[in-house]
Amino acid sequence: MRRYLIVLLVASAASTHAEDGKFERRCGWLENPSPANVSLTDRDGEWFIGTQGGPQAEGDWDARFPADQWVRTNGFSYGYGCACISMKVDVQNHNVLAVRDPQAKPLEVCRTDNTLSGKPYEEYSRMPMRTFRGKGYSFNYPQSWRLREEGTCQLLDAPGRRKNEEYTLNICARPASLEQVAEDAIFGKDENGVWMRYAGKSAPSPVRVREGDGWTGLSAEQSCGVSDEQGGFHSAGGMCFWAALSDGATGLLMDSVGFYQDFQQIGIIVDSVRFSMVDPVKK
Repeated sequence: MRRYLIVLLVASAASTHAEDGKFERRCGWLENPSPANVSLTDRDGEWFIGTQGGPQAEGDWDARFPADQWVRTNGFSYGYGCACISMKVDVQNHNVLAVRDPQAKPLEVCRTDNTLSGKPYEEYSRMPMRTFRGKGYSFNYPQSWRLREEGTCQLLDAPGRRKNEEYTLNICARPASLEQVAEDAIFGKDENGVWMRYAGKSAPSPVRVREGDGWTGLSAEQSCGVSDEQGGFHSAGGMCFWAALSDGATGLLMDSVGFYQDFQQIGIIVDSVRFSMVDPVKK
């Protein structure tokens, strides 16, 4: 379980790496899924180069990808690739103001870069998966991840996990309804019956309602800091993920510790959960 996590509001990690109004070289997944929608995802998050009906960055972002290095996902030309681009950014909103010098990179460069904060959804389907089967539940996780068990908890470690990162994702099971396991995640309903996130110093906000085969769940991402015994408190810990799931008999509490930022990958693990009444978790 979490030993050194302290939840609080922190500034975006990107603000420590970028400055408004200066060209910086950024490398990562360049996506153009539909007309006028373009973004680049690097280690600091997703940067919006253009949005349909909204702002468009000055300059040419097209890296002129070779045919075998551009993955088509929508129609003849829309898709994604791996690229480096010099860009001026609005740090707070992650909007790109201007771009220049786009350069295509082999897809394998991005596929093997564990520092990138996310990737195109289609890339997840390429990943071989394993299945963990517990008492009353199961879930899928990437084959390249390591799984450790501690009691009724499964601790998942992504490749490149830091020394002071206790785990990438922790999944703990106990007999519980959704309301009971949601309380563990510090989720609760407001006066209008809307599920809200109440942890941390930031204002409460609605959580995401998730549904699977016979179960209902809640999840949220929130600013957090981390601390370890050797280094003390780290104010730029990042964003943490929390989720609560239940089929009415077995509850699952999931959390991360602020370093791993690929919440799309975590969401795929969450949505893969299946419950079974054959051998449920017992009190």
